[in-house]
Amino acid sequence: MTNLGLGRAPKPLNCGGLDAGLPARELEAGLSDELAKLRNLITPEDALAITIALEHFTAIMAHELLGDDRILAGADPALAAIWRWHAIEETEHKAVAYDVYRDVVGENGLAYWRRARVMVMTTVTFWSFVFLYHLRLVRADKAATDVRGWWTLFRWMWVYPGNMRNLIRPWLDYFRGDFHPWQHDNHEYVEAWKATYEAEGAVPA
Repeated sequence: MTNLGLGRAPKPLNCGGLDAGLPARELEAGLSDELAKLRNLITPEDALAITIALEHFTAIMAHELLGDDRILAGADPALAAIWRWHAIEETEHKAVAYDVYRDVVGENGLAYWRRARVMVMTTVTFWSFVFLYHLRLVRADKAATDVRGWWTLFRWMWVYPGNMRNLIRPWLDYFRGDFHPWQHDNHEYVEAWKATYEAEGAVPA
């Protein structure tokens, strides 16, 4: 079992904020605008299908983060604690929206094809935004032409530790007709988080 390292509240961070010269607010505003446009174009059923697709992404990425200490090795302890807490939070509720979709929209026939179709579209859109936003941040940091930096990122994501490769199979599982998020049972991470807090005299939220 990985050491979750969530027992102590993180100290306040001084991460530079806007002083870092990164367009965080601009990117956030742009994303909000795109989501507002999307809400006006899709049905409530498609909106729910998008939600469960994104929840599956966050759940399988959270599983990788919690199960591989190499991902946060060397990170600031406070930031690492925040990321692990967020991964636990994503794990705890990973089936909530899916269960709502199953009860409201269904799970067979058109309901299945809707969630499968939307997952493909969401995957393309999600990773397109990730790449474009990363590129914007790298350009703002004047590192867009750093070939060694790009290779280091690629190697870290796909070679060692290569956690992106581990996302492929659970992503494909989503297209099974009998899929449910808790078929990837990782309750042990949540229980370890609770045990860590209880051992240090704190009650988990």
